[in-house]
Amino acid sequence: MDGLSSPLSPFPLSKALSKDRLKTPSQDPLTQPQSPSLSDESNESIGHVPGEPGTDLTRASVCDFLTSELNTPVLDQLYNHLWCVARKSGKSIDPINRQRTKAREIIATEDASLHLVWHRDRIYIKPMPLCLLNHDFWTTFLASPPRPLEPGFDRKIALGFMRSYALLVRHHLDFVLARDAHLFPAQFEWAEWSEFIAHFRRLEDEDVAPRYHYGQLRLSRLNWAVRLFRPSIAQTKWFYMIPYWSTAVDAIQTRLRTYEQHLLSHTNTEKGSRESIIITSQDWQASRLARYCGEIQVGYIEPREARSLLLAHRKLEMELAPKGIFQDCDEIARHLGYLGLAIDLAGAYAGNDEDPRQVLRRYLTDYEKHRDDLLQSEQFRGLSASNKTVWGTTSKKLKKNHARFLPTALLACLARFKGSNIQDELFRLASLGLARVDRELGDEELRFPSAFRRFLTLSGMCWDNFFYRQSFDLLVRYSPVQGMKVISFADIA
Repeated sequence: MDGLSSPLSPFPLSKALSKDRLKTPSQDPLTQPQSPSLSDESNESIGHVPGEPGTDLTRASVCDFLTSELNTPVLDQLYNHLWCVARKSGKSIDPINRQRTKAREIIATEDASLHLVWHRDRIYIKPMPLCLLNHDFWTTFLASPPRPLEPGFDRKIALGFMRSYALLVRHHLDFVLARDAHLFPAQFEWAEWSEFIAHFRRLEDEDVAPRYHYGQLRLSRLNWAVRLFRPSIAQTKWFYMIPYWSTAVDAIQTRLRTYEQHLLSHTNTEKGSRESIIITSQDWQASRLARYCGEIQVGYIEPREARSLLLAHRKLEMELAPKGIFQDCDEIARHLGYLGLAIDLAGAYAGNDEDPRQVLRRYLTDYEKHRDDLLQSEQFRGLSASNKTVWGTTSKKLKKNHARFLPTALLACLARFKGSNIQDELFRLASLGLARVDRELGDEELRFPSAFRRFLTLSGMCWDNFFYRQSFDLLVRYSPVQGMKVISFADIA
């Protein structure tokens, strides 16, 4: 009998893709009708599960093997709740070519519980076990009904698994992609596969195990189902799949996408234009974390080159620079790992300050506490420091482009307390706390407004004046204040 009409094998011997004949542990070949077209070589019998030399053909061993290969116990416990996770349709499985169209990478896994589980840009697929391509194996160990009083394996689980492949590999392109992804256990041609797998395409949901009443399952929803319904057999109450390195990569990719959205939302990119985002990392695998990301490897520079690069931003010659500046440059280079781009950014940040030693020392402090703000600084955006117009000096422009540093709030503060002496004194007192400032002001009407508190941040026993300096620089650049000097850490010592 052929196809589903046979209770022994879903396919005839002539269509089997694994031609091995099986023999019992007593060395007696399993008696099945021979096809006259099979060669003498194909008639040689084996005493182990096809493709598994370490598993003998005793029923207990085969049952244990199939259980470890194909069972999905957690999904079986969740079956009554899977309608919350996915559409109940065993044929809801995209062919492999469509998986690739959806930009999903095919990940081969031997874990049957991950078969057809997808997460963002990947789908897990269990490779085809060779034994399921063998006619003798089906007639001996997966016959229906199973032999009484003998350990057996649920035939419907194997049928469901095979039907999933009938849906995954429907076209010649699917066949090529599956072969490239190492999903097939042996070499065979497209025509042979088509004739073999056709016998499983007619299976309906009632012919397969409950897990295969559903097709593809989303991992994030399975994680949610495990937390909500707490299947007793799950390894953890938090995750369907314990998050190893691959899941950590997912988290990093999510973080990168968040950064990308943040950067795009904070740039002045016009609609329809295209710009690039550069992600820097000292991990050589970082390029794998973002799809379509080009990779440029930047080598380390020599200490002398690093010193020369920093001094060039100060317009200083190596021979004429003070010795103390050499030491500061060397310290910055060591701190930044002798990476040329990072050192170049440090030089650009310090390039316009009047006191070279002071700004080089201050850079390390700012880098430790405000690295992200430094990298988003207006100072690193080409000509943006010098292309201001009359319209661009308005408070509206300041609020729109520089809300992070609150320059207009600082301007209001400076205007409220006229004169550089009182301004300097106020910010010195700020390092001792706002209560001290209010006491010194005395007048109830002069209490320090809450909007100014960001400029009065303590770091240990020192005033962290990063936001004050950044806002002050913006005010000077836009010209609302002139002839004033920003307060430095040295002033507050």
